[in-house]
Amino acid sequence: MGADALIVGDVLMFRKDACISEILEETYHYEQNLNGLNNDKDIILQSILNEIDAKEYLIANAKKYKIPRKKWN
Repeated sequence: MGADALIVGDVLMFRKDACISEILEETYHYEQNLNGLNNDKDIILQSILNEIDAKEYLIANAKKYKIPRKKWN
């Protein structure tokens, strides 16, 4: 649906023009799924919590990966 990066089940998909923040975020979501993060929550709450956690990861690593502020705001 127009996404440059996404995860479907255990498959990561990236368009050739996906930026580093999109790749890092989807890879992080993949690891969250492998580790069962928030699996004890209903799917909507799980998704929200995992998005927050992934955003915090991007912010914490923005300098390391040279992620522009506009990509994690």
